Amino acid sequence: MKIALLGFGTVGRGLFELLQEDEIRINDLVISRILRKHAEATDPLMCERIEDILGDPEIEVVVEAMGGLHPAYEYVKASLESGKHVISSNKALINAYGDELNSTARRYDCALLFSAACGGGIPFLSTIIEVKNQNRIEALGGILNGTTNFILDKMEREGLGFNDALSIAQAKGYAEADPSSDIDGIDTRNKIRLATAVGFDTWIQAESIPTEGIRNITSDDIDTLMKQGYRCRLMAGTKLGDQGLSIFVEPTLVKSDSRFAGILENNNLTWIQSNTQELEVLIGQGAGGRPTATNILRDLLALKSGQRNMLPKDLSHQCAQNQALKHRYLVRCPLEFRNEWLESVSLRISENNQSRYHWTDVISVNRMHEEIYSLRKLGSCFFAGIQE
Repeated sequence: MKIALLGFGTVGRGLFELLQEDEIRINDLVISRILRKHAEATDPLMCERIEDILGDPEIEVVVEAMGGLHPAYEYVKASLESGKHVISSNKALINAYGDELNSTARRYDCALLFSAACGGGIPFLSTIIEVKNQNRIEALGGILNGTTNFILDKMEREGLGFNDALSIAQAKGYAEADPSSDIDGIDTRNKIRLATAVGFDTWIQAESIPTEGIRNITSDDIDTLMKQGYRCRLMAGTKLGDQGLSIFVEPTLVKSDSRFAGILENNNLTWIQSNTQELEVLIGQGAGGRPTATNILRDLLALKSGQRNMLPKDLSHQCAQNQALKHRYLVRCPLEFRNEWLESVSLRISENNQSRYHWTDVISVNRMHEEIYSLRKLGSCFFAGIQE
């Protein structure tokens, strides 16, 4: 099985090195072409033109590890139309063009697999498929972003400030030069949206998903939370209810002795709840080239075994139905800050340095995410859901 690799960054290089190792080497999985940017194709295996790959009849599989939307979309679609199977680690691409690429793959009898687009080295999406084939999935979610988990862990265990922890994550290759997608929760939203599509055969409109990242958390916040017996993790979840699928992304306070608090460094934790009430929990590295490459290898082996699709032929399209979704929150605002609504929903208020911490009653998730925009017009605020 000859493979063309699009991109030779952290993930692409990780796959190339993985397939060279003696304990991993699989004789009939061979990378025969690597597409690189202009002037970077310095090895005989490397090329600068996608046409060199599309026109090679011996190449059966194209592994897309470029990231971004363009030209990844054009290259993946052209590969499928050329009769080549595609394996992608690109969550943004599948989120934006998953329907179209799924239809194209089916039209040309090709595979479209993307286990590496969610969960890093955790087989989250493939496990969702296994559970769905046996039972009805009722909920799924977890800690889905290794970068933010690494930052929060460094702040908690080593007392680092946010920017210092972020710099270390970037130096280790866990965070991009522009980390906005990770720290603003967009990457996590893309992943939970993909998991929801695979698990519930439904695309949730991205703009309807309440999404908050960790950009606004401070060292003082971490110190206050730890003294109260909490740790903070960026969490995402989808649940099937009477009104449809509820789904959200937000920082979440978890008890210091919970399994979520024990997820350290760049690790992720994912869970799947079925109608049998059995809980499938998976833990592993959620960021980095090698972990992601292991999921690409998993897809290559699944392809050899005959798997072709991760999405059904037809998916429904819905908005998030969060009307019944409620829980308590912590909201941090400047010390001099006063807001009538926030005061009315607070069960208790504590102070630390120049900040006031409001520990609220149960609030609608939609309401909290809406109110925070108004609160931030008056000053810097951080909020997190509280896991009961």
